[in-house]
Amino acid sequence: MSDADLDALLTRAYTTHRHAAHTLQNDAANWKHFTAWCAKHGRRALLAAPETVLCYVVALVDRYAVSTIERRLASIGYYHKQARHPLPTKDPEVERTMRDIRRKKGVAPHGKAPWVALRHTSGDLPGTRATSLARCSRNC
Repeated sequence: MSDADLDALLTRAYTTHRHAAHTLQNDAANWKHFTAWCAKHGRRALLAAPETVLCYVVALVDRYAVSTIERRLASIGYYHKQARHPLPTKDPEVERTMRDIRRKKGVAPHGKAPWVALRHTSGDLPGTRATSLARCSRNC
């Protein structure tokens, strides 16, 4: 099967799913960007090696927001999934690199403050977990 036939098959399979038209357009644009990058650098887009995805991410990191890179990785993963290939985007090195990028760009997720810290605050803070636990311990 030629690459054009495979692209047509993937596109047809992709559009049969119930996604918003905007989502389909964005994913197609993201996939096109990745395949163009692969062609320019002599890499294989479908059945891409994790190293290819890493190089792509590194090429994007200085020019695009983390959300854009994540969206492009999601498109790459989806096309691989539809073709029943392993997901290069789920490779531990790719995931670790994305965590580092999020941290360095300041968009790493932050956890909530533990309730223990709230317990030591002065006064009654209505609606906090500490207050709820205190009320529960008095009433239970």
